Amino acid sequence: MAEGRFCDLFNLPWLRQIPIVKKLGIVLKELSETRYWLKVLIKSKLIPEKRIENLFSEADELCKIIGKSVITVKKKQSRCRR
Repeated sequence: MAEGRFCDLFNLPWLRQIPIVKKLGIVLKELSETRYWLKVLIKSKLIPEKRIENLFSEADELCKIIGKSVITVKKKQSRCRR
């Protein structure tokens, strides 16, 4: 996919109307599901654990970052409503 077309995916009018907290919530759910499937792969021994450790660690870090982002956005939104 050409880079311009990929960027166009994020400029869709319907996507701009979704509040950022909901978008971040979707990201957290997807990360959670990714972590689940990585655990399944580890337990099933289909892929060596060493190959999955970095992916699992990355998913954990992203969960922490996105989680903090949700908290920050909610704080800023509550200040704006006062």
